[in-house]
Amino acid sequence: VGQAEDAALRAQHPWLRDQLAHLLATQSATPSLLRSAGVAASFEGAHGSLGHAIQLTAGTLAGMQRLHSADPDSAELARDVSVSLNQLADFLARRGQPGDAEAAWSHYQQSLSVRQQLREANPNSAHAARDVSVSLERLGDFLASRGQPGDAEAALAHYQQCLSLRQQLQE
Repeated sequence: VGQAEDAALRAQHPWLRDQLAHLLATQSATPSLLRSAGVAASFEGAHGSLGHAIQLTAGTLAGMQRLHSADPDSAELARDVSVSLNQLADFLARRGQPGDAEAAWSHYQQSLSVRQQLREANPNSAHAARDVSVSLERLGDFLASRGQPGDAEAALAHYQQCLSLRQQLQE
């Protein structure tokens, strides 16, 4: 993308973000629209504001959870829920307002739980094992940066589990 195109995208961004937020508020959001909202949230987190990124991601998560509740056997929707949980946790951890660390920790744990369930349902899936390892790594990173008593040991345990899974994937 050239400078002119980039400037045009940045000028349209607030309008597009607002339209997407409006669409997320409807009960008829589709998985592809929700995934697009996740991409927009990533853009917002990198180039805009974490507040908007958190708002978009929370809307995406709520939509994915609603869709997954309607189709609880869908591994794809379960994975989408876990991706949204991780993304929301990442943004909350970066923002660092009161209560954000606790909420981020909860979202990371929920994401890991979903991914472990997906792996248990499909133990031969390298993709599911990789997703679990990513969640373990993110939990380790979060704990390592939080720095509360016991966090270093817990982070190390998560990293060791992550490493073990990744070594299994290489075999």
